[in-house]
Amino acid sequence: MDLAAACPAHARRSRSTRARKSRLARALQQAEQRFHGVPVGIAIIDLGAGASRGLRQVNAEMTRLLGYSAAELADMVPGELTHPDDAEEERVLFEELATGRRSSFGIEKRNRHRDGHWVWVWLTVSLLDEGDPPRAALAHVLDINQRKAAESDLELAQRNLERSNAELDQFAYVASHDLKEPLILLSAYARMLSERHGDDLDEEGRTFLGHVRDEASRMKSMIDDLLDYSRLQTRAEDASHVALDEVLETALRTLAPRIEESGARVDVQGPLPVVRGSPVQFERLFRNLIGNAIKFRGEEPPVVTVGAERVDGSWVISVSDNGIGVDPGKAERIFDVFQRLHSQEQYAGTGMGLAICKRIVERHGGRIWVDPADGGGSVFKFVVPE
Repeated sequence: MDLAAACPAHARRSRSTRARKSRLARALQQAEQRFHGVPVGIAIIDLGAGASRGLRQVNAEMTRLLGYSAAELADMVPGELTHPDDAEEERVLFEELATGRRSSFGIEKRNRHRDGHWVWVWLTVSLLDEGDPPRAALAHVLDINQRKAAESDLELAQRNLERSNAELDQFAYVASHDLKEPLILLSAYARMLSERHGDDLDEEGRTFLGHVRDEASRMKSMIDDLLDYSRLQTRAEDASHVALDEVLETALRTLAPRIEESGARVDVQGPLPVVRGSPVQFERLFRNLIGNAIKFRGEEPPVVTVGAERVDGSWVISVSDNGIGVDPGKAERIFDVFQRLHSQEQYAGTGMGLAICKRIVERHGGRIWVDPADGGGSVFKFVVPE
């Protein structure tokens, strides 16, 4: 007996079912064509209630990704292979999809492979029909195991770096304290020797004693500068908007006694930009550069000019002077730690000022260099991103 001929309603349902299966098969085929050559698992999901809900059709990549055959996957419902920690979020999203409250969703989740290990995937699901309620959805599953492993390695490296920085900071503090303590005592004994027995020493003895005190003080300054240099890296501040006009003004207030004593003039050409970074470090940068311009002056009173120019999406800040200049052959060396081009008798200092400038600029993603100035002197320039 021909059931379809005897029962027209059954025939209509059969044709409807075949048509629906054909539409879903075409949807799967079109999705595979769209991602041809890309390892994306694709599945047709029946959104019906209860036992009817499940993975009705899957492509070969889905079976490779999860290790199950297409027949095995067809007996599973969405969420069956999902990690317990991801299950509730996925369940809510599928429920909203099945009831028409959303048309698509994306989620990072872990799926259980047939051999038992967990596979990180990026799952996107979108409706295939607009029925009330919707009946089918198309799922794309992308393997993101390598990306998640890389993220995990990066997080571990970040934690190790933070721990290393904390240990380095603590070491630098303890080392500087232990190094400065004998210098402080040395300075104290030298002072007491001068006060109590200075009259018993001849001119040469008093000169030697003065050298002891001066060198102890210089060594203490070098230790302080070295500690500051290390902390530029280990005690990084959160970046904020920095108005360079304001930090320059702060630097000039700090330098005011030296500017007045030397008869220096500081000119600012136009407004300086606002950049991202640390206000304290930019103030230190300006203070070191302008302080150097005053220290290494020529016979004329120092004239320092600060300007800014926008070049290729970055700002080039310049600090020029009319001082003694820098030998072009040594222009790179002056930014190294403890590098000096002049004797202590000529120009006092620790040789750390420009090294600190370089560290500050590089921490802000830029670079610093020095060029000869027209007519003599130097032009220190540094680049910082906008």
